[in-house]
Amino acid sequence: MSATGLPLKLDRMVEKPVNIESDLSYASMLAAIPTHLYRYHGVSSDRMEWIRRLLVHSELYFTSSSTFNDPLDCRISFDFNSSTLKIEQYWRKETKDYSLNAKARKKRIKELIKESRTAVGEEKFNSRLFGALSNFGIVCASDRADSTLMWSYYAESHQGIILRFNVSRELTPAFRNAVVPIRVHYSQDFPRVKFYEASTEQKVFAMIGTKAEAWKHEREWRLVTRSHGYFRVPSTIVDGVILGLHTSANHEYQIRKWVAERKSPTELFRMRNRKDSFILEPVPA
Repeated sequence: MSATGLPLKLDRMVEKPVNIESDLSYASMLAAIPTHLYRYHGVSSDRMEWIRRLLVHSELYFTSSSTFNDPLDCRISFDFNSSTLKIEQYWRKETKDYSLNAKARKKRIKELIKESRTAVGEEKFNSRLFGALSNFGIVCASDRADSTLMWSYYAESHQGIILRFNVSRELTPAFRNAVVPIRVHYSQDFPRVKFYEASTEQKVFAMIGTKAEAWKHEREWRLVTRSHGYFRVPSTIVDGVILGLHTSANHEYQIRKWVAERKSPTELFRMRNRKDSFILEPVPA
């Protein structure tokens, strides 16, 4: 039980991935993940330091969902409608580690059941889940490198870069016990997730892996770990860097310098538009 009063054993997701019979499972995500993921990256403010630490020291920055630009991102509400039996089973299981005697525990279970059947109680439980989720660290990436829109608003109007992640070889086993890949699904409506019946993994995967349909063009994947901040990764995770159409000479110089310092092979590309076309494509730089 968390200090807030709600059981939030979310760290199980990264400590011991569970293969559940659902599209929202660790195994299904690993089976679907592409060979490479592409992280669109700006170069202003502290972002160049993030790039330096990743390229030179293999430290990848995982951000909190509380900083995301979409206010509904990672804010999926749950369905609290279930049978009395399911609700009682849930709270009995979640209070088994309470340091309470049998009488006090029984009283607390009744209180939790009563509270969970009110609108205020549902909002409170959802808020606690959102708060716990904001402690996770998330890296957002895409399975495509040629999105003009994403270059425009995630790579600072094509002045930034793309970091190419090799996840086919490295995510397993190097990341297996530390990072979970989650494929984002897009929808007009929140997914219907039964609070009392879904597993912790299903709840977390639904919250992190569902976004508004308006973002569908991003084709996003998320790498999730137990806390935000810098996280040491295998150096071979990054095997390529793509310069934007308007990456400055100064930024290019710095990035070339850092790539040259790397111990693992790292290809360097530059984006260009195909002749007489709006189509973007990377070429060796």
